[in-house]
Amino acid sequence: MTSARSGGGVGADSASEWKALPEIGGPHRWWQAHRAVIHLAWPVLLEQVLHFSVGFFDVYLSGRLGQQETAAIGLAAYVSWMASMVFGLVGVGATALIARFWGARDFESARLIASRAMALALCMGVAVSTLLYFLAPFVAWLLGLEGESALIAIDYLRIDSRGQIFSAWTLIGAASLRGAGDMRTPLYVLSLTSVVNMFLSTSLVYGLGAFPQLGVNGIVYGTVAAQFCGALLMAWFLTSGRSALTLIRKEFVIRKETTQRLMRIGGPAAMDGLATFTGHFLFLMIIARVASGKAAFAAHIVGVRVEALSYLPAVAFGIASGSLAGRYLGAQRPDLARTAGLAAVGQASLYAALVSIVFFAYAPEIYARMHIDPE
Repeated sequence: MTSARSGGGVGADSASEWKALPEIGGPHRWWQAHRAVIHLAWPVLLEQVLHFSVGFFDVYLSGRLGQQETAAIGLAAYVSWMASMVFGLVGVGATALIARFWGARDFESARLIASRAMALALCMGVAVSTLLYFLAPFVAWLLGLEGESALIAIDYLRIDSRGQIFSAWTLIGAASLRGAGDMRTPLYVLSLTSVVNMFLSTSLVYGLGAFPQLGVNGIVYGTVAAQFCGALLMAWFLTSGRSALTLIRKEFVIRKETTQRLMRIGGPAAMDGLATFTGHFLFLMIIARVASGKAAFAAHIVGVRVEALSYLPAVAFGIASGSLAGRYLGAQRPDLARTAGLAAVGQASLYAALVSIVFFAYAPEIYARMHIDPE
């Protein structure tokens, strides 16, 4: 990490785009708020589309292989979801704190928080990766998987666990940058990750060219390799001065007081996510044990992937409004923070309603496209 002069780590001119706060006021206050949210949300929305596309593509590939393979993909997706909530303990706090400091134009404190958050990211990634590796058999048992299905799932989960180290770095790095209003750098990182993921997964599943044919494990090896590439690119952005934040080398350490602040803010969000995850996982356990077994489980996995189209855009609007609101609060403008939040809620609700209509009308066609098994 390189130290840089006070002012954000990228210089006053190159950082001006991120330092500026959108103007909201006058008779066109609500229109300006909607425009400001959309301006910040579109890169995140593209991220969510890419994220969905990769997950959708993985399920599509597994659907060409069979029900057991689709079940393994789905189980790994749930486990990755749980891991992302753990990383959210730091990521949510980093976004909020950095946004406050950025809005108050205390750029050096924002860099300090980012540097310490990234140190935590490495430690959390290693811890989660190790834990998931050893818990893989237990997770398969919870879902009632037996025989070959269990072996496929355990092997897949253990390979996937290695990528959590890189995922933690990328996710928390992206959260830090968004707090500073930099929505495009995470998009660049995820764009590379998505392209590498789909290319390698396809090549390794079918053994294209010089690549070995690995079957379903080719999907997860492609995912882990892509996560590694994404983490490297994120590290370059955070240390080269090409993004809103540049890490401070001497502050790349874990400090008790900073950790407590980050987790005090991120804790409620993580608990909310954990409650949602628990409900989904319990439902998954029930489905895994019904009479139709593998077919019902695989169908649920396809459904969950498709369902993401309805709520991932809401995540984009939420991230955009969170960054805006935090910076307005730092600038002592709580009225504008509230306006930005309400604008984002309206946009997300409208989109979700439109997607729900499409799901209702075309559910059979969507499932038929996603899996070769007529069950």
